[in-house]
Amino acid sequence: MFHIGRSGSTVLADMLKQNARIAWDGEILEPTNRKWSPGTDPWALLRHRTHIAAGRIYGFEFKFFAHCKTTGMSLPQIVRKLQEYGFGCHIVLKRRNLLRRMVSALVARQSGAYHLKTNAHAKLVPITIDIERVFDDTAERPLVECFEAFETGFADLCRLFEGQDSLTLTYEDDIERDPAVAYRRVCEYLGVEAPAVPVRLARTNPFPLSDVITNFAEVDRALAGTRFAWMTRE
Repeated sequence: MFHIGRSGSTVLADMLKQNARIAWDGEILEPTNRKWSPGTDPWALLRHRTHIAAGRIYGFEFKFFAHCKTTGMSLPQIVRKLQEYGFGCHIVLKRRNLLRRMVSALVARQSGAYHLKTNAHAKLVPITIDIERVFDDTAERPLVECFEAFETGFADLCRLFEGQDSLTLTYEDDIERDPAVAYRRVCEYLGVEAPAVPVRLARTNPFPLSDVITNFAEVDRALAGTRFAWMTRE
């Protein structure tokens, strides 16, 4: 599953892990993951993990901005290599509102709370966005350029999957209101039953953007007149 993080991937992954027919490994190529270290062969690890899946469908997540950097490979190289290794199903998870996605990342980084259990209550964590210097997993760049880079990355990814077996999900349509929608769609795509499983994670930042972003007016002006202007209104 390809995504850029803070897009609902963790709640979906947690549900997939509860399905006995699926061996879901999550963000196995994340540098903080104890299973893999940058500089070592990721393909040897994937061969091993696929083997111990013991007949179940094996899947993992690839944060295509961050993990291309950590593996030292381009997105076309990654996709080609995955196909050579027999990965025939591709899931693309998008979050249309990139501003909300960015706010979620900044709030998590500041608070240290990246995930929230369903029985916990989200806390309002005010953040300030430096519209001239935003980190997008690869480099620092102005806010609008950051959003443009993400959009270009998703467009490039979709082109790589043209004419191939793939499933596209969006946070807003398939996860935000009911993560079970995404869970059922993935199970159907993989050709396995989707027994009901509990949703064990909740939204970490359900608050209005104007309450979270301390310099909301400045961000609103920066996006005004761009194709991203609508993101401050949602």
